[in-house]
Amino acid sequence: MIVDSQRSFLSQRKLPKMTLIRPKVDNEHIVLSAPNKTEARFLIDYKGEIVKCRLWSDHLDCYSYGVDSEISKWLSNVLQCENLDLVCLKNLGERRDGDFSTFMVLSEASLQDLNSRLAIKVSIVNFRANLVVQNCSSYAEDNWRKFIISQVSFVRTKNCIRCVMTTVDPLTGEKSRDLEPLKTLKAYRMNKELYGSSPMFGMYYELENLNEPKMISKGDIILVWI
Repeated sequence: MIVDSQRSFLSQRKLPKMTLIRPKVDNEHIVLSAPNKTEARFLIDYKGEIVKCRLWSDHLDCYSYGVDSEISKWLSNVLQCENLDLVCLKNLGERRDGDFSTFMVLSEASLQDLNSRLAIKVSIVNFRANLVVQNCSSYAEDNWRKFIISQVSFVRTKNCIRCVMTTVDPLTGEKSRDLEPLKTLKAYRMNKELYGSSPMFGMYYELENLNEPKMISKGDIILVWI
């Protein structure tokens, strides 16, 4: 997690150029790359100074890599923001990643329907779904009570509501001046009673049985319950 000088977490909402950073695992290190920058690496299993950091409303103990560390200096340079620090959660089970849920499902048909309404098309990357489904009708994922992929069962939790992060071009890190596709989504994907002024696009799901880890793969068949 990247934090500012006040030990508060940062995301693409505040620093949209985060979308340009690409991570990869190299044995015991994570290697970061960004356009026109040399690669930077840091040790995964690192136990530095313990600091208290804010993640949304939670204040969590984290290991700090240090503002003066090479990785933190690299992040400050790439993101053009001074005094950034990279931290690692001390107790990994204390909080899971993601705004709401571990799995966000979006169908290619839903994206195609949205793009049919836009002057400039957007990519599935704009929406950061980690499960992308083919061969279904648009917005079908909204109505699945549960689904199974390769004996792994997922249950529906809630709609994914969208914010300004959808307007960031994943190739440039720049925000859309006309606030698309968020503006168009607000014209037809609203439930003001539940979500106020935020449009819905995609659906959050959770694992039904956390005690039986299994593998899923690209191209697997999905079996759905409505």
